[in-house]
Amino acid sequence: MKRLIKRALLACLCLALVIVTVLGGLLLVDPKIYTDYIKQHAIRAARDQNILISWGKSGMTPLNFTAYDFQASLPRLLLQLSASRLSLSQRPSSWLRLSPEIIIQADLYGGRAESRLQLGGPLGAMPRSITAAGVQPGKHPYVASFLGITSGSIELSAPEIRGQSVEDLTFIGDIALHNISKPQATTLTPALSGLPLALTIPAITSLSGSAHVDLSAEKLSISGLNLTSSLGDVLGRAVYQRTANGHLSTLNAEFKIDLSEEGLKSAGPFLPLVSQNQLNDRSRSFTIALHGEPKRPQVRFWAR
Repeated sequence: MKRLIKRALLACLCLALVIVTVLGGLLLVDPKIYTDYIKQHAIRAARDQNILISWGKSGMTPLNFTAYDFQASLPRLLLQLSASRLSLSQRPSSWLRLSPEIIIQADLYGGRAESRLQLGGPLGAMPRSITAAGVQPGKHPYVASFLGITSGSIELSAPEIRGQSVEDLTFIGDIALHNISKPQATTLTPALSGLPLALTIPAITSLSGSAHVDLSAEKLSISGLNLTSSLGDVLGRAVYQRTANGHLSTLNAEFKIDLSEEGLKSAGPFLPLVSQNQLNDRSRSFTIALHGEPKRPQVRFWAR
């Protein structure tokens, strides 16, 4: 037993010496050498995944790297994100557990986001948790210009994400909207909406709500959907499921809608056409159910 304890103490001493040596090297070398290397490597690795990234000033300590005015864009998805500050830090305790982790924190559109990444696996790193609070979509230039959102915030909590690849990723979380406002009606072109005709979104003076999301390789489930807005209230659930080989997929969804006076004024004239005369232009409380293949689901409407 004494010999085992001595070996354990010796191993801890060797590990401590390695850590001290590495930290000492980091402190003695100009940090700009490391930050320039990190920037070049990160840009090249992101480009290999068809992601363009850039940032302005940066700085680092032995356990932390911070980039300012961070920009990321996905040209294929026409998606662009920016963060005034992006910080990556290590958890020394995770290295002792032989499952090294990196914590990413970002100041994002007036709010704050954080993700825990576990290093290793076929992709090099996998997210293990994501949280965001106070993120204001109206501060994103595309969201503000295309959707007309001017105020409000989004909150996201996914405390546990499992899986070793995108194919077996399991995501369970909650999303909430707080006081979203778009004071003017906006029109989405067919290229943006994915529909054969342009889609007009009426003005919404207030929108709040929440939903629980359960995502796996075979299923996307949205439950407890609860939206309250100046146009009315929506309660609903939806399940998109596919077989393991991906050849067959089904959609089952049901939404209970109660229109306000403002909502009836905006949507009422279109209800008979959209519902194939299952509803009239005075239907304020009704249910929409979808079932079947996602591209061509069977849709039913009925008044309540």
